[in-house]
Amino acid sequence: MPRDTLVSWRTFALFVLLPPAAIAAIVFFPVTLLVPFWLYYRGKLRAKADSALSERCYCQPPWGVASHVLTGRRPTHP
Repeated sequence: MPRDTLVSWRTFALFVLLPPAAIAAIVFFPVTLLVPFWLYYRGKLRAKADSALSERCYCQPPWGVASHVLTGRRPTHP
């Protein structure tokens, strides 16, 4: 008994759904590689800022130093 369609619905669904999935994989693969490097770099900067703050005897950054930008914490005034 002949069919009325050229292809089955499964073949059509794969044809429609696979290209967007492939494009999403191509787009998100570099993002998955960049996120660990970004997290590492951010942690490295925060560790440097924290160690620089802990080396000071009064634990307060001098005025004009933007260490609160690196650490994400607002400076407390003496």
